[in-house]
Amino acid sequence: MTNRDGTGSSAADALMEGVLAAGGAVVSAAHPDLAAPMAGLITAAVSLVPSLMGRVRGFRHGQAAKAIAAGAANEGVLPEELAERAVRTEFRQGLTADTLEASARSVYDPKVAALGRAWARAIVAEDDATLAQEQQFVTSLARLELPHIRVLGVVATTPRQQRRRPGRAIMYGWSPNDISQEIPEYGVMTGQLLAVLASEGLIYDAVLDNNMAAGTEYCITRAGAELLQRVADAAEAFPIAERANEARRQRRNEDPPRL
Repeated sequence: MTNRDGTGSSAADALMEGVLAAGGAVVSAAHPDLAAPMAGLITAAVSLVPSLMGRVRGFRHGQAAKAIAAGAANEGVLPEELAERAVRTEFRQGLTADTLEASARSVYDPKVAALGRAWARAIVAEDDATLAQEQQFVTSLARLELPHIRVLGVVATTPRQQRRRPGRAIMYGWSPNDISQEIPEYGVMTGQLLAVLASEGLIYDAVLDNNMAAGTEYCITRAGAELLQRVADAAEAFPIAERANEARRQRRNEDPPRL
């Protein structure tokens, strides 16, 4: 198939067309009376694939660009300068790829901005410790979206129901049931969200950690609190990031050439 611009379809376009055709064949085989209507639907759907895939790619590129803009604004440099530094070492190239891929897949702008700020901090850093720290931050945040951040925000607060344990002070942990009551729209997905947060070391089971009676009560870790704060900071600063970058470009263009 040929795209409207005269170029050949991409592999992604061809794959999408194949999936649609295969799905239509299965439905037609199971319900012969739907064969003709299904054929018409498949034809219409296939014609939309190039446009849809183009819009999806455009959205993903836009999200990656937001990450770069947020990082540049936070470090006070132009995006072009960061891009130049990002390819100087293999480590920086790998971190750049991870950051842009995670940003491109995300629909949560505060996460995208926080990823960009962490990436930029690592790119301009001169010490290995900062590089390693920001790489870990990017790796952890890449797995999270808005539902994870909301659950993490709940765990960071003091639960309404505080339970006394024999011989111990009050426990301030959140049980999965308590979290489900606080954010009921996530339902059974709450357990999956908690599992991801725990696997990244952002929360821990206070009951298990203290060898106490059966049950699960989650508390936030230092890493979890830091991640939550950095996402909040990025969310607050992000709206002005692109304006700041544009102002820097303008000042650079107005500067007289150096002789």
